[in-house]
Amino acid sequence: MTTYFTDQVTTSKNQDAESSDQIENFLKEIYTLSSVGETDDAGFKIFDELDQLPQKGQFDLCDEMLKRIDVDLLDTKLMRSFLSITFPAKSKLSETPALFKRIETKMIQIRGEGENEQDYRIA
Repeated sequence: MTTYFTDQVTTSKNQDAESSDQIENFLKEIYTLSSVGETDDAGFKIFDELDQLPQKGQFDLCDEMLKRIDVDLLDTKLMRSFLSITFPAKSKLSETPALFKRIETKMIQIRGEGENEQDYRIA
């Protein structure tokens, strides 16, 4: 299994570029798995990778990933996976509200307007 994120804390421009590449490669793999219907494999990868970032204090890296997620390329199961795995750290992740809003908007686009907010309870 490919591990995308290391224990290193980003402190230099080279590490920033490396982290950016890691995020892009990780998301590219998730989008590919989603596009071929491999949502279980993609979900496991999301949990394996994202579970470790907040635990290691890598909130900036996690935030950067959340900011870059293209919900148009994800199955709805995977949208929920991103939200649920980052939920415990949401108070330390500034990008969580923006991701939630993008996902909520996409869910409404897919399923139509609900009668009330309970119809779209996703987090």
